[in-house]
Amino acid sequence: MDNAYRYNDHPRLSETIKLKNELVEAQEEIKALEKQLAESQIKNNKNSGLIHLPPISDSPKISSVAKSNQKMQTQVKFVECEEKRDFDTNELGKSYDSWKMWSTLHNMDIEEISKCFSRVIASQCNQNSNQSLGLIQEITVPLYDYTETIPEEKTIYNYCRNLMNKALMEKECPILALIYIGRLMEKARIGLNNWNWKRIVFTSLLLGSKIWDDESATNATIADNFSMYTLSEMNKMERSFLILLDYELNVKKADYANAYFLLRSYTKKKDRSYPLKPLDVDTVLKLQKKCEKAESVVKESLLKSV
Repeated sequence: MDNAYRYNDHPRLSETIKLKNELVEAQEEIKALEKQLAESQIKNNKNSGLIHLPPISDSPKISSVAKSNQKMQTQVKFVECEEKRDFDTNELGKSYDSWKMWSTLHNMDIEEISKCFSRVIASQCNQNSNQSLGLIQEITVPLYDYTETIPEEKTIYNYCRNLMNKALMEKECPILALIYIGRLMEKARIGLNNWNWKRIVFTSLLLGSKIWDDESATNATIADNFSMYTLSEMNKMERSFLILLDYELNVKKADYANAYFLLRSYTKKKDRSYPLKPLDVDTVLKLQKKCEKAESVVKESLLKSV
């Protein structure tokens, strides 16, 4: 042969090389388009807030909040009480095993739990002058009622205690509610404030009751006994809350322990009536099973109602 065999002369190999070059060019073009899209989104966000959505209401309050979302900062994590509390020195420095971390607060009076829960909510509201609608404005609107004044601890306590009494909620419900509120704040970037605390607290307590108690009150029963919201409003609030949670209702031991000790940090010495008590294995399994089952059941029921 006069000339050495060249691989590039092979028809299939030549076609493969050609396709490879075209693929490289296409990938470069995609990267360029992605860069243009990202720049365009950044530009739109600067002009119209965090996320550009079609108008959801003619309310001037909603439109003004949406325009100023990006300028505001929201506290989206619970913080422990900054006031110095007098703790039992016998408990300080102790390392509790996993069962004790899952304290069910057997000796803790429901009045005390309600007070601690109210202090946490009041502290969060006082930190947030931001009335942001969060990242997904169309979904968060049902959780706002636009109350102008920042709530006092006593107001929150009376509101929560009244709801817990009428719905016959158990002590563990505020713990679950606190976990779900924290999860909502983190996922949707919503901070509790004077515009949303009532509906978010209401929905989280109701959801916690449904998870914990097999015989919890239905939305229709609550609507009849708690005249603040209609059944339709309650269903919308619950649907929005669950969508923002991404239907993540499962509660891990660490979540429960964190919520417990957060509440404990807001307990005043004169109110404290308990040492830590271990949660029995049956109750642990009960809570885990209920949370896992609720994720699928609640999601299925809400999707049917849409």
